[in-house]
Amino acid sequence: MANYKCDDCSLRNTTTGTTSFASAPQNLVVQLLRFDSTLTKQFRHVDYPFVFNLPESGVARSSSSSSSSSVLATYDLVAVVRHLTLTSGRGVQLGGHYVADVREPDGSWWVCNDESVTQCTSSGSVLDSGSIENAPYLLLYEKRTATQPKPSSKRQTKKKRN
Repeated sequence: MANYKCDDCSLRNTTTGTTSFASAPQNLVVQLLRFDSTLTKQFRHVDYPFVFNLPESGVARSSSSSSSSSVLATYDLVAVVRHLTLTSGRGVQLGGHYVADVREPDGSWWVCNDESVTQCTSSGSVLDSGSIENAPYLLLYEKRTATQPKPSSKRQTKKKRN
């Protein structure tokens, strides 16, 4: 993290941090910093994986444990919460609205927007990873079990749900 300000001494410095787990959780929620200190939305592109491998090196363990770099758990992306920015005709940010893209067990993705639930298309959803305006706010992953197959990537045509 560049230009980090220490709360104790107020000095600015470049720093790094680590996160470790006592064990692999069943569900993993990743919150992405999308707003700065003035509450202005950050429009940086974020690449995120549909499958995430948690390495054993990311898990807290005693110093007597081996330092293997094997995978402790594999996670599948099951939902993405996105913040849609509302702007005026002059590009001024007026606020926003949250929507969620949710994956069904068959691998199809659905956009949940208040009372409307529609099947995802590649534009304006989790499947449109290049869209800056639809940048993710939360990524929700579920740990894959040994008997659970990898989710299908096929997109099935289904009727609109209301």
